[in-house]
Parts: sequence; C-alpha cells; structure tokens
Amino acid sequence: MKKKIDTPSISVKKLSASDASVAYSKLQLPQGFPSFPFLHGFLVGITTTPSMIAPSDWQEVLFGDLIFDSEAQLQPIWNMLMPMTNGLLTEIHLGTLCIPTCVVQPAMADQSWNNLVEWSQGFSLANSEFRHLWDITLEDIAEKLDDRALATEFWDTISLTWTALISACKPDIMEVFRQSEPFNGLPESELRPMLLTEYQANIKYLAKTCEKFMLIKQELRERG
Repeated sequence: MKKKIDTPSISVKKLSASDASVAYSKLQLPQGFPSFPFLHGFLVGITTTPSMIAPSDWQEVLFGDLIFDSEAQLQPIWNMLMPMTNGLLTEIHLGTLCIPTCVVQPAMADQSWNNLVEWSQGFSLANSEFRHLWDITLEDIAEKLDDRALATEFWDTISLTWTALISACKPDIMEVFRQSEPFNGLPESELRPMLLTEYQANIKYLAKTCEKFMLIKQELRERG
C-alpha cells in the first residue's frame, strides 16, 4: 500500500518526546522508516516554521516512497505523530524545546552523536523543504510593519541557528570543530560531549526566537 492516505483529523492530544520514543518502539514500521531521532528533528523543523504546515503538506516529504502494508499499519503512526507535534508546539511556547535525552545524553557521547547526526538530517530535510515560508513572512514584516531592519535581524538569527543545527550531519564536521577554537586539538572522546551541549544551546535559542516571532506575528494579523 502506497503511503498516500486521507489527512488525519487534528489532534488535541500532546505527547512528550520520551513518551513518543516509547510509542515509536512499539510500532510496526515499514522497512526504511525514519529513526526516532530523525523523526524528532524533522518535526522540530516543521514546528519552528512561521506558519502552521498541514500534515497533508509534510507527509509526502517525511514518508517519501515508503510502502505501508495497510491502513491499519499507518494509523498508529499518525496517532503518535500528531500528539508529538502538539507536544513540540507546547515546548516552543513554553521555551523548553530541546533535543530530548532519549536522543542525546552527554554521558553516552558516542551513541548520542550518531543520534544527533540523524536528528540533524531530519531537521535539515524539513528546513530545505519549508524554509521559503520564512522568506514570505519576513517580507511581510518588512512591508506591513515597515521594519526591514527587524526582518533582517530575524533572518540573520534564524539562518545562523539553522546552519548550526544542520551542521551535525556534515561528514567532516568533527574535523572542522577540532581545527577551531576553543576545541583545537581535542580528541573526539572529549569533543563530542561538549558539542552535544552546544547543539542543545542552539535549539533552545531557536525556540526563543520562534516565541519572540509569535508576538510579532500577532501584530501582523492585527494589521491585516
């Protein structure tokens, strides 16, 4: 069965990353289905866009050419994805968005780094497909609020954060860090825990930027 199905109804349920990870482990998944770190990164990329993206718009991007055995196999996946998305939106609003410990733990740096690479790949996919929404919205800020400097500030901040979060999936990123200050010459065993902390700081900064943007978005709506 090809993955194309009716768009699921909007869910009001919320699921934390840790609970979603448990739910994911119990799913009957088709071969080639994204890992949980990839999935979390992708949904963070979806939920940190300036406007809501309908599931019907991002399911094709996420599922690609996956083949599902039946509707019964796919429905439990949606039952996890939609509450997980709602949970991420709440974390953004509360300023608590992070890469969860079920994905990365500095105490388990080797496995966590592999997970972070997959997380970054998922975030990168969503970013590449939907970052144009920021172009449209920031142009609205420049025109409707007559504040091109603010639009430029947002773009610079968002772009730098995107670049940092996407960098983990670059094959040579570890060597790039090792050759730069303040990590110059550190062995990977010491470098990886430090970088995991850096990536956590970046995603929290992204969440704060998105929350700040929501206030400006409200002003845009009021001005029509």
